[in-house]
Amino acid sequence: MERQDNVIEVKGLSYSYPGGERALEGVSFGVRKGEAFAVVGPNGSGKTTLLLSLMGLLKFRGEIRIFSHQLNGKGLRELRKKIGFVFQDPDTRLFVPTVGEDVAFGPRQLGYSGEETKKMVKEALMAVGMEGYERRFTHRLSYRENKIALALLLF
Repeated sequence: MERQDNVIEVKGLSYSYPGGERALEGVSFGVRKGEAFAVVGPNGSGKTTLLLSLMGLLKFRGEIRIFSHQLNGKGLRELRKKIGFVFQDPDTRLFVPTVGEDVAFGPRQLGYSGEETKKMVKEALMAVGMEGYERRFTHRLSYRENKIALALLLF
């Protein structure tokens, strides 16, 4: 299955929750550049666990390569600058009370300075048509306004 044009390569991916419940077992697939890819299935089938594994947020067994880089502790920070994840339910992904703080979360975790982060937040909100929303409470945004989640991925 390993191909040079794959941007995502997964081999033998397995994950069990701390209580021992198996969420993924032996998952293998590849996604080529330009290929559309969807993760579908019923509740509890492992979709979120798979995606959290692809983001390097879970300690899985198996091998994951993204952009030809082995997903492990080394280089994970740089890789996270190139990939992003948005939860289906906006309430699941909001870390802090205001839009500005929520969008700033990513750059801060990547080590950007306060001024750099402020500039990035402004640019990201402008890109999704939400300039001026920095001080709005995230839990009071309409469904349409919750496109703020997209701004989180623009860094």
